[in-house]
Amino acid sequence: MLQVVLDQSQWYFKQLAVVVGLLLRLTLLLVRTYKPS
Repeated sequence: MLQVVLDQSQWYFKQLAVVVGLLLRLTLLLVRTYKPS
């Protein structure tokens, strides 16, 4: 039972990491686009 919970939390954290990474990339792209060089 505990193993299943651990697997689910690992999957959840992997998904979270992917989403956060994408958001960071998008934010950097927007900042680079809209900030006058």
